[in-house]
Amino acid sequence: SSGINAEYGYMGSKVELPTDQHWWRYTIMIENVGDVAVQLRERTWCIYSENDHKETITGTGVVGQEPIIPVGGCFQYSSMINLRSPTGHMWGTYLFEREDKKLCNASIPPSLLESKAQTV
Repeated sequence: SSGINAEYGYMGSKVELPTDQHWWRYTIMIENVGDVAVQLRERTWCIYSENDHKETITGTGVVGQEPIIPVGGCFQYSSMINLRSPTGHMWGTYLFEREDKKLCNASIPPSLLESKAQTV
């Protein structure tokens, strides 16, 4: 079992035709609160932009790694995401392999991505 915390920060936008790009940096902290070590094998992100653009991103591990997280241990990483609108949502799942070779999923909590550009 894993505890997942996510923090997001708006980085700015690049407004050009044909599509705008709004950038966020995110940091994820994964804590293994279970009773066996786990290895992060796969991630799936669901990204929804305010303009109804939906995207699903699936890949091996995170930031080029498939970290092994011991019982009570943590793994933290940062990355970036861009949306085609100044507001959107992001959520997903991680697939872990336990040391007993069983697979389990952990949810990445949904987050509202909201730029400050609209309120300036």
